[in-house]
Amino acid sequence: MTSLALRGEFGLSDTIKVTSLTSYSHFTRREGYDTGGWDIENLIGLGEGSIKSFSQELRVNGDTDRLHWVLGGFYARDKIRENDKSWGATISTVALVRTFGVATAPAGTTPAQLEDIQWGFRDWENLINQTITSKALFGQVEYKLTDQLNLTAGLRYSKDKAKFSGCSKDQGDNSIAASWNAFFNNATPFGANVAPGGCVTYLAALTPFAANPQGIVNKVLDEDNLSGRVALDYRVNDDVLLYVSAARGFKSGAFPNINANVAPQYDPAKQEEVRAYEAGIKTSPARGMIMNASVFYYDYLDKQLFVNTCQHRDKNGPGTGLKRGQL
Repeated sequence: MTSLALRGEFGLSDTIKVTSLTSYSHFTRREGYDTGGWDIENLIGLGEGSIKSFSQELRVNGDTDRLHWVLGGFYARDKIRENDKSWGATISTVALVRTFGVATAPAGTTPAQLEDIQWGFRDWENLINQTITSKALFGQVEYKLTDQLNLTAGLRYSKDKAKFSGCSKDQGDNSIAASWNAFFNNATPFGANVAPGGCVTYLAALTPFAANPQGIVNKVLDEDNLSGRVALDYRVNDDVLLYVSAARGFKSGAFPNINANVAPQYDPAKQEEVRAYEAGIKTSPARGMIMNASVFYYDYLDKQLFVNTCQHRDKNGPGTGLKRGQL
């Protein structure tokens, strides 16, 4: 990884300052891993990729006796390329594709073609490219209502746009193509036409006995949001601070990098929202001692989880559903 950061400041007056923050990073990755953990070729991977990331922030801030304020804008552009290769000759589902491909091969299939089907689908790769553009405008004020009471309020408008293209594909050695074509053309009504090095991902939900094109999937995720925070701090004395706050924030949406048979598997996870409310006290009752306490409430909207459910038994009888703590 190579990175560069540049910070510049310019004083417009004794109380107003302009700050510029510029950064660029270039990250490359080449990592081998054995997901299966066996001494046979069950699921071995090679992850390759790169990220080129540029960001620019420009903000103006000012100070008076009671007021501190900030106004600014932000721009970022990330170019991401991922090429994850896998080898899984002994995966059970892959073995089924080979077996049915050979069993349903039409008359006239040569021994060499049967051998390609029987021993194919040993490797494949997932190739994706993304360009993510982020823009934002933000502002915040901190105002001393009294010598003890301080108000903080801020807003940020963000707009993110992600352009995605990708597919699961043959590595170019005809390994997945031979077995895939045989299985989907002979054992299913969906058909396939994967060339060496071609994409196996279907571009839409499969329709029996119809043309089901395969290729690179292109998608766009375009979202915006308004986040913010308001808080009150009350300093009882030098050792006791009371505070209360309410905030709303967002986690940007994202596209997955997965083994994809059909394009809908690449549908993105959309942005998540959290509304947070908190009140508390910070104290220092004695030298070297800190005692803090708080209560909070988080309200999530559109929160998305990867969940594994399980059945369980207890002394009252058979399992009745998801066991707490098993998300």
